[in-house]
Amino acid sequence: MATGEAQVIFDVATGAIKGAGPVQYAGLRAMALAAKAFRPVEDVGFSYAARLVRSLFPASKEVIVRFDGERAFQFPYGDAYWSLLLNRNHVYEEEVDAFLLAIKDIDYAFIDCGANYGYWSIQVTSDSYGGHVSVAIEADEETYSVLQSNQVLNSGRFEIMHRAVARHDDERVAIYGKKHEARSIVADGDSAARAPVVTISLDTLAENPSLKDARTLVLKLDIEGVEVSALEGAKKLLERDIIVVYEDHGSDPRHQVTDYLMNAAGMRAYGFERGRFFNLTSPRDLDAMKTNSRRGYDFFATKSDFWQRKMSELVG
Repeated sequence: MATGEAQVIFDVATGAIKGAGPVQYAGLRAMALAAKAFRPVEDVGFSYAARLVRSLFPASKEVIVRFDGERAFQFPYGDAYWSLLLNRNHVYEEEVDAFLLAIKDIDYAFIDCGANYGYWSIQVTSDSYGGHVSVAIEADEETYSVLQSNQVLNSGRFEIMHRAVARHDDERVAIYGKKHEARSIVADGDSAARAPVVTISLDTLAENPSLKDARTLVLKLDIEGVEVSALEGAKKLLERDIIVVYEDHGSDPRHQVTDYLMNAAGMRAYGFERGRFFNLTSPRDLDAMKTNSRRGYDFFATKSDFWQRKMSELVG
């Protein structure tokens, strides 16, 4: 996917749209209104609205959301997931955003597993979030091409890898899923296999030169149902000063990722809700929190003394 003058620019600070023709301009304004309208119901239904707008106002130019002079994020026009960013007040994954801003002054390296189009790697490598090292890993070939464009768009300041994070290395696996934000190496029974990709374990990934000697690490793990299996391939990595930022999906009433981290891996876990961080005492704490079976919820887990002290400060 190309970057450059052929794209439309949406400026978050001002709301201005540059480079759009009349049809695409109207479509972007309509999507921005839809994004605001669906925010009070956790964006449920927005994807249908975005597809409707795309059909009524067809256009081909890619969209670049420019947050400031150094952060820009590109995605296809009408994208039913990322067009939420056209709402200038939208905070993507507010739990993760609050955490990364709270730790911006800590010297850490970021492992972005399930990077999608690279949103979080763009943020953490910027001055606004502390200018950290990041390695972004994406399994799906089509999604990876957009990740490449975003790497170029952001001055190549983070590393990217086309791999599927899994328990074992060097296995060739297929990708499944119709939506780019939900593609996985787990067959879903509803979509054909996509282009295959080679796997990499977290322990092998941690030997990357950008990560090997990092004093502290943040592992963002959002790999659509493969989290526990991947963590089983991270025995050495989890002994380092690392905190795991992970998704526990609303569709899983057993809270398997949290259960693994707290019970099998012996970690302390934390949540974020209504503007505050708090301790989780048991995976069952998530029963009352995961109220929407269609969305993922983000949590934090660590057994590192360093990160436990930091989380204690945030919990207060």
